[in-house]
Amino acid sequence: MEDSLTRFCTSNLTGQVCPIGMNRLLNSWNGHRIPGAPRKITADLLPDAMVAADMYDSDMGSSLTRMSSFGSDPFLSEIDKMRAEQGPVA
Repeated sequence: MEDSLTRFCTSNLTGQVCPIGMNRLLNSWNGHRIPGAPRKITADLLPDAMVAADMYDSDMGSSLTRMSSFGSDPFLSEIDKMRAEQGPVA
């Protein structure tokens, strides 16, 4: 994970795969009834990452590292990104 391109690609892929797992979790939860549990979990009941991090900090009395070099875009511009996707010019 020392290579910034590897970090970016891993982060990008993870960001695209995580919603699939969350949707499957919500669908499976909503697909059966548990006595005493809410019938449906809506997206508004799931906080976004920053809100969840703030909740964790306040509940646990701990702090999270908010900024990281993991997942930062290694390309300086969209043109650089397009060149990398197209490969070397013959």
